[in-house]
Amino acid sequence: MRKLVASTALVVLIFAIAAMPVVVSAADLKILPEGIITLIPGSYVDTTAQLTDLQCDGGSRTFKADVVYGDSVDITFKVTDPWSSITVGTGGSVIHTYTPPSGTTGYDIKVEILTAQGAVDEDYTFYYQDVQTGKFDTATGSTPGHSVPEFGLIALPIASMLGLFFFFYKRRKG
Repeated sequence: MRKLVASTALVVLIFAIAAMPVVVSAADLKILPEGIITLIPGSYVDTTAQLTDLQCDGGSRTFKADVVYGDSVDITFKVTDPWSSITVGTGGSVIHTYTPPSGTTGYDIKVEILTAQGAVDEDYTFYYQDVQTGKFDTATGSTPGHSVPEFGLIALPIASMLGLFFFFYKRRKG
């Protein structure tokens, strides 16, 4: 009798485990645009965390963005996605919770990066991660330095003014 109860309990346990929904999240994450992101001090620049190969069960997920190189105080993230509200993170870090519909296999999260007004000629490395799977991607961002006018932009107008001056001077004398 004990063997029958034990084996029945074992069979029920096996069926219960087999019937449980399995959440497999082998997602891949990619940051767009690829290459170096040109950051404009004082303005938001759009990037996208593109998640593919998701297997969503309708539960909430967590997305994280960090500055891993560069002065993180200069960076503010604004994260939005089609199904959740906006999350803003200052100090170079943000954690965003989102809930993609059940059965979703691809998902884009919009990440806007605001660089502080005084950040000039700075380099940053950004780290985006899907926390549930541990999948991540990194991107490099750079703010332009102060531009110095090229030699021709200054020299040609001055040379043409001097040329006109000598032309009219000779014409007046001669």
